Amino acid sequence: MTPFPTTHELFSVGWGKPNLRDQWQKVSASSTGRAQLFEQTNTRPYDPDPARTHTPASDIGAEWYGSAADICRVHAALQASAVGAAAPVKQILSAIPGIDLDRAKWPYIGAKGGNLPGDLTFSWYAVDRTGQPYVVSFQLNWPKFRSQTAAAWLLSIVHQTFDLVPVG
Repeated sequence: MTPFPTTHELFSVGWGKPNLRDQWQKVSASSTGRAQLFEQTNTRPYDPDPARTHTPASDIGAEWYGSAADICRVHAALQASAVGAAAPVKQILSAIPGIDLDRAKWPYIGAKGGNLPGDLTFSWYAVDRTGQPYVVSFQLNWPKFRSQTAAAWLLSIVHQTFDLVPVG
């Protein structure tokens, strides 16, 4: 999506005051219209609307737009560019891996996750003991808000997924 929304812009459209959802539906098909609406959101601080905090906005197209392939490319690019002054990127991504895997099998686990009401994503760049990197990405979308139990359920599946990877 161009322009790609910042967190402030996306949250302002989907869950902020004033309610911009109707406006978004009218302009979201046009990059010019999206840019103008995003500019409008940047003129004020984000003010969450408690009435919509748990209401998904994916039905109007207000969600993150990265595919699993996009996420894989981003993880690979971040790891490849983590040299010199950018070397701490690897440590930052692995500081809180969000999953407890056997470190003898998986000595490096970098993670990124996020969510919106109705949307839940987690992804990992994991390197096995042979040095082979893998990216595992989960992106889920529901038409209504799911509680924190959805994240716990997803993480149980992630463990099973990593168990399927043929580590040398």
